[in-house]
Amino acid sequence: TEPDFRGAGAALYYINGSFEYKLSGRYPKEQSGDVQGLREWMKGRAKRIRDEVATGNVQYDGHEWASDAESRQSILEVLQGGQIYNQNNTDTFSVTWITQSGARPNTTVSDLQAVVAKIRQQRQPAYTRYGELVSDLDNASTISELNAVDVTAGG
Repeated sequence: TEPDFRGAGAALYYINGSFEYKLSGRYPKEQSGDVQGLREWMKGRAKRIRDEVATGNVQYDGHEWASDAESRQSILEVLQGGQIYNQNNTDTFSVTWITQSGARPNTTVSDLQAVVAKIRQQRQPAYTRYGELVSDLDNASTISELNAVDVTAGG
């Protein structure tokens, strides 16, 4: 049965021939006083936000570069191949890279190194913030202490 989300924390479900509102997400855990359950839910939310931030596109030289796991792997593989090529040839490696915003001709090893650096600059704060949030959540011992931790802040 597909929920229809209406109201603060409630979802309308069709169950056994009748409609029924049920609390969704964090709210059942809050209302039942389930500190550990709420903590785990909040950690999961913080992780999803971390992942969204860490895999967002980066800007380099007027182009938008994807930074999801597959794109990062592709960039690193081509970068490694380009470095090997440059060591063994007199001409310089370049490739036309297809970015999120279109083709970027003459992409060099230096360009790929700069993109990797931008991706790392974007990912590191997200992982640092996530670590701080997990620590804060682990140190909270009540529902109100957990609710004082804003898992949506930073990222």
